[in-house]
Amino acid sequence: MRREQRCITWGVTTGCSPTGGHYEDNITMGFPPNITGAADKVAVDIWQWINDAFPANETPGLPVSAAFDTCAAHIMTGINTSQTVGSTLRFNIPGDTTFVVSSHPSGDDYRVDMIFRIMPGPGNYVIIGNKNSGLRGRPDLPALATPGTLWYEYLWDPGWLSKGVHIPVILWWDLDTWNSARMDTAEINLFPVNGRANNINLLSLDRWQTSYHEEDPKYNILGILKNKCFLIDTLGTLNSFNITCSTVPDWLTDPDFAARAGYDGQQQTKEFTKILCDGQFTAGTHVEYFIRQSDIAAGQTGPFVMCPDTNLIGWQQNESNFDAHRWQQFSILPDRWKDVAYGGLGSACLLAIDYNDRRGNERAFISLGDSMGMSVTAKYGAHNGWYCTGAYTASDGSHNYWNEDVGALGQYSAIGGMGAGKIGIWMHGGQPGTTFDMYQVKAAESSNTGCNGIGARLANRADMGLAAGKFGRQAPTPEMLRTYYKLIYLMSGDLNASVLGPVTDRGSDDVGILVDFLTYGADCIHPRGLWVMGDGFVESETASGGAHLTFLTSQLACSLRDPSYYALSGSSVLFPDLITTSALWCGKYQNLIFTAQNSCIWTNDVLNVNVAVPGATVADYYQNLGPNGPYIASVYAPCSNDHPYITLIDGYDLMHLKARYGNSSIGRQVYFMDVLVCVFGSICPFVPTPTIDVPENTVRNVDFLDNVWGNPVVSGGKATVHFGLAKADRVEIKVYDVVGRLVKTLADRNFQAGPHSLIWDGTSDQGQRVARGVYFTQVKFAGSRFVDAKKVMVLK
Repeated sequence: MRREQRCITWGVTTGCSPTGGHYEDNITMGFPPNITGAADKVAVDIWQWINDAFPANETPGLPVSAAFDTCAAHIMTGINTSQTVGSTLRFNIPGDTTFVVSSHPSGDDYRVDMIFRIMPGPGNYVIIGNKNSGLRGRPDLPALATPGTLWYEYLWDPGWLSKGVHIPVILWWDLDTWNSARMDTAEINLFPVNGRANNINLLSLDRWQTSYHEEDPKYNILGILKNKCFLIDTLGTLNSFNITCSTVPDWLTDPDFAARAGYDGQQQTKEFTKILCDGQFTAGTHVEYFIRQSDIAAGQTGPFVMCPDTNLIGWQQNESNFDAHRWQQFSILPDRWKDVAYGGLGSACLLAIDYNDRRGNERAFISLGDSMGMSVTAKYGAHNGWYCTGAYTASDGSHNYWNEDVGALGQYSAIGGMGAGKIGIWMHGGQPGTTFDMYQVKAAESSNTGCNGIGARLANRADMGLAAGKFGRQAPTPEMLRTYYKLIYLMSGDLNASVLGPVTDRGSDDVGILVDFLTYGADCIHPRGLWVMGDGFVESETASGGAHLTFLTSQLACSLRDPSYYALSGSSVLFPDLITTSALWCGKYQNLIFTAQNSCIWTNDVLNVNVAVPGATVADYYQNLGPNGPYIASVYAPCSNDHPYITLIDGYDLMHLKARYGNSSIGRQVYFMDVLVCVFGSICPFVPTPTIDVPENTVRNVDFLDNVWGNPVVSGGKATVHFGLAKADRVEIKVYDVVGRLVKTLADRNFQAGPHSLIWDGTSDQGQRVARGVYFTQVKFAGSRFVDAKKVMVLK
């Protein structure tokens, strides 16, 4: 370890003084798993992971029909494999398998496996949405899975490295069971020519792909026969004119021709069959997976390495990921399990689009959702395996893949200083969120590597030649987006170039689909909404010009004044005020001040309002420092005849939004409540009450503790604790300080089933007003043994 002083990064010393310093609270420190010197490694590039997807079928009218639930998706990665063309007309052809790089210096034979678990979508069941009816063999056929189908084969044999069991005799699929499949070496379907093998089929040591290995038992059962491809002229150019996949060239039938070595006389092969196949997973499916590498001789119980490492929460070194997950995952959208017809609380109104995947925005947004009632308690950590609270106790390990294999729960990186207890969870909770869905764009930070932007289906498909039909169908069609969502929240984080397509060599028409979403059939009776947040978004779209610039001025009612508040103001104040205006005020959300962290290493956009858009106005100002103020941080545009939708653009990154003076991230929660209630409440009614957990259209009650409202508690204020009971029970509700001392007992008595509220006036059991600080309200239900806790901030 070493000591390092960072004057420029932190900006807290004068003249880079060697004796100056400051205090940092809640530091997260990550140590690479291989710090002890272990050499084995398995790694995956950010664009090689499987992207979220919508059903592949593009038939007009399908999204509003009952048949939509039995439409399946293509399972593809984030990388664009098509040739670059130097314009926006490049095709979108995503990778079909995840490409994995490993190292195993011992030289012993080793294997690489894909470990995965699946929550099927409603349309995968014989009776749609009824998990007791058994899984269909294919979603388009309502017959039970039979031998030779994916569900049947994994029901009876989840794999050599599986953990947990399904119950095949009653066709019950256990979504918490980890299944396994051995992965094949990475190669393309082009028969190798002696002397040219390495440059025509990509055979290389320590390279793997997520297709079935020949020695996996599922290879012969689930493998799909396909023609092998060959060079026509073994000395000719490697291009489409010199490749055939329909016939066997004459040179392969010549026994004296040395180049034919290795040909087994079979024109077809089951190689390249994907482990997670196309056409099987319906909307609502959620898959969690990781890659495991181990020495073959060591067997099932020997040492192994993983990517992602399921023992870690925080920085995942071997995929360079800061989103705080224990495994990779992907969703088939929309999440139909949220629909009331399938036992949900109501379909998602909001679609959150992560254009900053792997860089931390997901971590921040999901934390917000869990903290402010956008996710019911049972969905905390649903998709990523972490639940950030010291009150949480991890499972006993009975279903813990990592606990059973390594003998201990391993190391955890605490998030935001909240890791007082074990914060890893093992259960498969499905897709994230209760009131929202999330679509993550892999490789979004790359100008042209990725191909799954939200408008990817609008990319060029003309004149594709031999690539016809290979275009990506992961993003939604415009009709799907309009049908299932009313509000889009787009976070671009700290990216400041090529955020939205189309741009050169990335043909996804993200601008086009967003404009269609806002304007198609638009009116102010049932308006749609768009909320964009990112510290370089307006800078990026201004530089892209054309339709991007029109989108800024017409739809988002803004333009770029300067790409850097730091430079324009001349101020190095780390936590300047972010001052809201009446455009964001309603009810208790008035006169609020936050901070948008200021630094020279990112560029908070300074905006102008396009006054030609009726009602467009300033939503936030950066603090008026330096000679060039005022500085507009956000622009709001209401619904009108000329602008029949509601928009908000924030010129700063979600992760840099904090409470005033930067002393906590709770400011994000307050700001989000402010915006969701006051700006977009007419589109997606977001009411922070127990109705989030107990919908009006059902008599079914649930045990829950909702967020504490009136939080933070200011001088003389009160906090309201909402909770609900599935049935009558004895309830104990107590307030503790941050070190666990009892402050006040709010209740210790019987309550009837249903929702309830109690008030804490900020005093102790002795009647004294408590000091400023952090407190926790804890509930315990005696009969159901339900326990939960929520944090409360008390300010003076």
